[in-house]
Amino acid sequence: MAEENKAAAEQIYTIPLKAVKDYPNWKRGNKAIKVIREYLSKHMKVAEDEIKISKEINEIVWERGIEKPPRKIRVKAVRSEEGVTAEVVEAEKASEKAAEKESKKAEKKTKAKKAAEKPAKKAGGKKAGKKAEKAASE
Repeated sequence: MAEENKAAAEQIYTIPLKAVKDYPNWKRGNKAIKVIREYLSKHMKVAEDEIKISKEINEIVWERGIEKPPRKIRVKAVRSEEGVTAEVVEAEKASEKAAEKESKKAEKKTKAKKAAEKPAKKAGGKKAGKKAEKAASE
């Protein structure tokens, strides 16, 4: 029975933030946080004051600035005695993606440096070189 209560205490939600786009650009980041708080209070049946949003969620919402919050966010809500804490479900995946992007950028830079270091090929290829030699010898 305790396991059933524990399972009900943790829930994963995909919170749509599309409605935030109806607000002015300079209010969208703040409104996104409010929408997350309202959504969790409604679905977890808790007052908005008792909801704590993790640092990772805040960073994801504000990652692209105040004007461009994400369209949706996956959140794991955990109920405890203090209230509800909201955590990011895919925090590890997001950090892995960021590291992957950085490594790809580094690879592109090294490829560009190697390409710049290689000597330029002659225009026209091998045949043009042979024709030029024949013309010079005649």
